[in-house]
Amino acid sequence: MLVIEGPRPISGPESVHGPRVLHLRPAAVRAIEVEAGTRRLSATRSPEGWVLDGRPATAPAAEALDALTETLASVRALDAFRPGDRQALGLDPARAMLTVTTRRGDQRLRLGATNASGGALYVERDGHPRAFLVGTGILSSLDRVFYQRDLAASPGKPEAGAAPAAP
Repeated sequence: MLVIEGPRPISGPESVHGPRVLHLRPAAVRAIEVEAGTRRLSATRSPEGWVLDGRPATAPAAEALDALTETLASVRALDAFRPGDRQALGLDPARAMLTVTTRRGDQRLRLGATNASGGALYVERDGHPRAFLVGTGILSSLDRVFYQRDLAASPGKPEAGAAPAAP
């Protein structure tokens, strides 16, 4: 008798094998700038740690920035295609602009609308002819950074369980 085991089912981030949206390593990220409507943030990495909007980042904000760099470095496209109508995808104008700086230069990412189910987001990288469909984890990572930055800047703390505002 021969027993053959089937392939292990995979789910979550490990199940996405599409092209990388950004080409970078988390440790190589020197700066991140975000423009999301009226909200803006600027973070730079120094030998002492992250500097967020001109002030040293709190430990939770630094953790959120590290998580964002990990997310950006690992995000893979669920789908890639040449957009016919960039406006319909929320890319023209973009919902948010993200600029990541490494030693090799800047990579800009335009964030558009979510798809019909709300489980994925349209994005476009400068200089690339295709648009990508990626998971919404990018939005969660951005929300976390904004929340931690705003929490550190506010004199009072928000109520426990208060949800951060979307970018």
